Amino acid sequence: MFLPPLIIESDKVVARPPTEADSAALFRNLFADEDVMRWLAFPRHRDEAETLAAIQRYRRNWHLGTGFAWVVQGKDNGDISGVIEVQPYMPRVEIGVISASSPAVRRRSAGLHVLRKLVDWIADHPDVHRVHAFCAPEGRAASAMERLGFRLEARLENWEIRPNGGEGPRVGDSLLYAMTRREGAPRA
Repeated sequence: MFLPPLIIESDKVVARPPTEADSAALFRNLFADEDVMRWLAFPRHRDEAETLAAIQRYRRNWHLGTGFAWVVQGKDNGDISGVIEVQPYMPRVEIGVISASSPAVRRRSAGLHVLRKLVDWIADHPDVHRVHAFCAPEGRAASAMERLGFRLEARLENWEIRPNGGEGPRVGDSLLYAMTRREGAPRA
């Protein structure tokens, strides 16, 4: 059974499932922010009600075991600086990360530390043989994937619609990063 840890901590941040009380901070710091949403494949939220609906979807998916999401929150000030989402499709798992762009709330290295813990847990799971993520070539996520031990497998042309990049939806490329293991061998 694939059931990741509920809480993931570093010395500076905690990653935990989102609650309805997080909707204002998630809306402000992530889902309404043009810089954050520019390279993502879903529309920027117009109001907090859309963010609340996303939180309810995250919680429903966790209950069903079809997806797992954590908010990344600073231990010192309680600011929410990101969301990590995992979707298992055994024997593979897809990871998605949304990080705040504002230097006032962004916790890039601390967030990377909790992401590393989660990626290690996933990669060590006996039923997982592939962990992958898609990143916009123009975004900042690719360098983080490489630091986590993922390798670039492909550039997928015209992979997804990016509705937040300017005048109407546009189709963009994605970089496919993965870490895999062969049957009976440790992960690569």
